[in-house]
Amino acid sequence: MPTRLWSRFVERPSAWFWRRVATVADMPGASLGLFRWVFGLYLLLLELPSWSWLHRVPVALFDPPPLSPAALVPSFPGAPFFAVLDVLLVVCLCAVIVGYRTRAFTAAYLALVLVGTNFNYCFGKIDHGSVLSSALLAGMAWADWGRYYSVDSLLREPEREPGRARTSKRALSLFAAVLAFGMLTAGLPKAWSWIDFDLGTSGFLAWYYPNRESLGRDYLLAPLVPQTPLLALELADYVGASFEMLGIFALVSTRRLWRGWLMIAALFHLANAAALNIAFTQQALVYAVFADLSRLAPPLPRPEALRRALRWLVPGVCALGALRVGLRLEGIGTAAFFTTSPERDDFAGLLLALPGCALAAGLLAYSAFKEPRSDFSR
Repeated sequence: MPTRLWSRFVERPSAWFWRRVATVADMPGASLGLFRWVFGLYLLLLELPSWSWLHRVPVALFDPPPLSPAALVPSFPGAPFFAVLDVLLVVCLCAVIVGYRTRAFTAAYLALVLVGTNFNYCFGKIDHGSVLSSALLAGMAWADWGRYYSVDSLLREPEREPGRARTSKRALSLFAAVLAFGMLTAGLPKAWSWIDFDLGTSGFLAWYYPNRESLGRDYLLAPLVPQTPLLALELADYVGASFEMLGIFALVSTRRLWRGWLMIAALFHLANAAALNIAFTQQALVYAVFADLSRLAPPLPRPEALRRALRWLVPGVCALGALRVGLRLEGIGTAAFFTTSPERDDFAGLLLALPGCALAAGLLAYSAFKEPRSDFSR
């Protein structure tokens, strides 16, 4: 391709796209520090991964693909390997919450998650639920979300703010683009098969009935779904597919529209939890990384005030981490610390999805409302 055409049709659109994304997705470092507390405590208390149960699965089902890291091990690891994996995961997460060597421990936590999920997926069941949170952790390690409200902010030498802000902006831009394109790839297949102008088919019901009959998902508003008019279900198909494809356009428009679209996404997950009994709480909270939490908090504390706050936070997080480790060593490996079986864990996750998604939607709505009106050319 000639240089002039390459510049006109590739370089200029690409530069325009990333300028828009950098403007729309940028967040203050103080907000990322507060989000680290919120998201980290949520994972520690309510949705902590566990793989200590894998040694009880029949080894004959273990079939790693040739290019899988699990294929490099000579034999399937025993129970101690997965127990150590669970304990190290708790240690890394506690360090991330209090903000001690945040980048290193965020990267270590992500690496442990990738190892554990890799062994899990080699038994044939692949779950997409951890993909978005893993992308978030990678972005936050790059953005250095431990710059504020952390032990690191007290221990290390202050760095030049322009360089740190530029790095954070690039990380947030990349994560926002991954999020928007991920939703686009989810919406395109739905639009192809759901938008058919045929009341005899329903993408919504194609999810509803198999989940209700095979998994027993018959809670909250699920019993009312069969009484819903077919026209309303057909419109839900069109709205759902169209909404998922609009994220990429919101990302290159304005900060207010981007946060508004994320707010609707959180409400979308809330409706899924109520009607389909599918809990996407973690995904909804991931969206809240783009809510400016620094607007809800007092100004950045002085070092003395931050030290006093950390004197309470660090022992509290360590105590919760020790409780989680104790439960894991006792063989209680559920995601939420207060449940003792996978069945109760699923139901607890469904109930927690309602306030969790509502909280994420509320934070994004407040952040969008507080954003100044901006022109597209901003």
